[in-house]
Amino acid sequence: MSVGDTVTILASYGQFYYIQAGSDRGFVLKSNVGILIWETTKSTRNNRFGHIAQDLLHSGMKNTVTTADPNNPNNSIGIPMIGAQTEIQIRNASLQIDWTDTSKTATEHKARWMGLCEDKVTDSSMLTVVKSMVDRFYSGTGTEYEHATLSATVKNDNATALFVNVTKTAVDSVLKRFQGNMDKLLYVHRETYSDQEKAARDNHPVQAAILNTNPVDLPLYKSFDKGLAMALHALWSAKIELTNFSASGGRYSGTLVYTFYDHFGLNKDDVTTFAPAGFIRGFQSWYILQRYEIFNGAYRPFVTKVTFTENISGTY
Repeated sequence: MSVGDTVTILASYGQFYYIQAGSDRGFVLKSNVGILIWETTKSTRNNRFGHIAQDLLHSGMKNTVTTADPNNPNNSIGIPMIGAQTEIQIRNASLQIDWTDTSKTATEHKARWMGLCEDKVTDSSMLTVVKSMVDRFYSGTGTEYEHATLSATVKNDNATALFVNVTKTAVDSVLKRFQGNMDKLLYVHRETYSDQEKAARDNHPVQAAILNTNPVDLPLYKSFDKGLAMALHALWSAKIELTNFSASGGRYSGTLVYTFYDHFGLNKDDVTTFAPAGFIRGFQSWYILQRYEIFNGAYRPFVTKVTFTENISGTY
């Protein structure tokens, strides 16, 4: 085992965890282990049923129909997973898309999209970030994106501060309740959540404390001038981990690691409901590049990752 490995905690013994990584097992000080203490029911790319998010579909993907709940296929509604779209389907996505839009070249669409960014994002540092995200999309790699400026801007936003304050308060209440015992914070990661598992999640100490203190959704970023509404807007999923934890003599300290995930891609609602006046043309070009079948997956959405830390301390 080495630093940075993802491990499974097999047992807890005082100040030590008995862990496993691959075929290796051993003991490690709890203060040297980062543990998951909370996550959303959605994973990085999928919804809670394990189906890929609609805004990650692109023109190179085969169209299929899934069941809403694979754990209960007889009582679920089929979900069309439409990646590649014909010209008619593209036009039906928005009444304002017509033949003059679908006849444009990819270069023309990118220029129109970039023009929207330059017109609406006034923060120069974040404009650089957003334009680099457009370039990543246009490159077609589909690889995960992370940028220090984006993470710092997110951390300093008021919407983030509200979420952080609620979750820090929840963690503090759990540690007070259980006399600084970090084991009570442990959260078992799941790739999917059935209805029963989703309901059971509310009994986890941290989630229960959030619900009892001040139920709060993931941050929603509305500022276009700062660039966050363009880069993220509504987050897809998130997790919180605890590192560097110590507790003794009635006092505790540690570091919370927040990780947010979003998708730099569009679904139909983004070009019909969300896109405000003055943004329509840029969003339509984005959508056409992503979904129009003639591009055959050349331009791909991707997962955006945001990470930042918050120190915690308190008494129990």
